[in-house]
Formats: sequence, C-alpha cells, structure tokens
Amino acid sequence: MYENERIKYLLVHTYTPDFTLNNGAIVEAKGRFTGKDRTKTKEVLNAYPYIKDRFHILFQRNNKLSKKSKTTYMDWCKKNDIKCAVGDTVPAAWLKESYE
Repeated sequence: MYENERIKYLLVHTYTPDFTLNNGAIVEAKGRFTGKDRTKTKEVLNAYPYIKDRFHILFQRNNKLSKKSKTTYMDWCKKNDIKCAVGDTVPAAWLKESYE
C-alpha cells in the first residue's frame, strides 16, 4: 500500500538566550513575538521545565499576536505562566529574584 506507514522523527535545535542575569534568570528580549517564537518558547520550556521559574521575556511593546487577534503578547505569557514585562530595561524585581 502506498504511504500506509508513518514514522515519527525529532529535530534537535539549540536555543541561545539573549541574556542570563547574574542571579541565573534567563531573559529573552523581543520586539516582534511571532508564531515561530511562541512555538520555540513552548518547546524550550517543555524540554527543560526546570528553567521555567527563571525564564523571562522582556517585550519592547505589548502588541497583539496578529492583526485579527485580541490576545496581546503579555496575555499569551500569562496564559502560559511565563514571566514577562514591557520596557527597555530589565525590571528591578527580576534582578532581586533568587534561584537555587
């Protein structure tokens, strides 16, 4: 039979954070937050769940995910339990966090 079998395969990728703070917090700085970016973020956090508490996204603006969407970047992060902020500097609270 033609194409009657399916074989799963995985692709291995690497992720390089934009910044790692002295306290171990991982900061991803984003201008645009595309669907590809959101997928990558979820995949990294699924593969390494132990970094979720120290993973942060710093957005340049709190735009909507797309022209037709009502969901903003921060809404998406809140739904996915990811710490985020908007601005051009790392929030002081992120610098004070402790990870052991």
